[in-house]
Amino acid sequence: MKTKIIKRRLASLTIMVCFLTVLPVLFLFDRAEAAETQLLDRAVQYLRSEYAENGIINSDMGVGSQAFYILNRAGLDVSPWRHDGISLSDAVMSAINSDIASADQISAKLLAQDLAAAKALGQESLAEQLLLILRNRQDSEGFDDMGPLSIYSNVPAFEILSRVGLIDQVDSGLARSYILGVQYTGAEKKHYGSWGSADNGNFYADFIAVTGAVRMLHRLD
Repeated sequence: MKTKIIKRRLASLTIMVCFLTVLPVLFLFDRAEAAETQLLDRAVQYLRSEYAENGIINSDMGVGSQAFYILNRAGLDVSPWRHDGISLSDAVMSAINSDIASADQISAKLLAQDLAAAKALGQESLAEQLLLILRNRQDSEGFDDMGPLSIYSNVPAFEILSRVGLIDQVDSGLARSYILGVQYTGAEKKHYGSWGSADNGNFYADFIAVTGAVRMLHRLD
């Protein structure tokens, strides 16, 4: 009888220990999920207020094609967003058409962002025009030959094309050779194998450039 009671108590103790072990994990998971939701809400509210106040600014520093594409991909409804009565969707459409009209003055990165936004809007004709512009611009120097800073336009452009499933529509061989060609192979061992830019004879490795280049090499494999 004593043995049975002891076994029951041990079983109950085991269950209690397991419960107390898992409970903090569940609590932390809920807190992390709540924090993520809160950050998402803040980011969306910030973008909405920026657009309402300043309108479309089609660059990384404003609410433009890239922001629209990300918001759309996240399944967020931006149809009520207005600036001077103009919806964000209409503003993005106008910016895309403007960029196409002056494509020779627009970076490949921004044109790729416009392409992603065009696809998000269901504007396949605009997306095809942008893809053709990028395809015709590509050579051994990527899309943009802007000297030491070209990597910050070329690699993001390649990556955006891969995200929207169009990387096979440009020359993947040229893309791979370009990315490997701008990898640092100089004398400084601490930078060897990284990506970044040079200035006044000094090389500056860049974390975002490195991660973008590695992702693209993986996707091109």
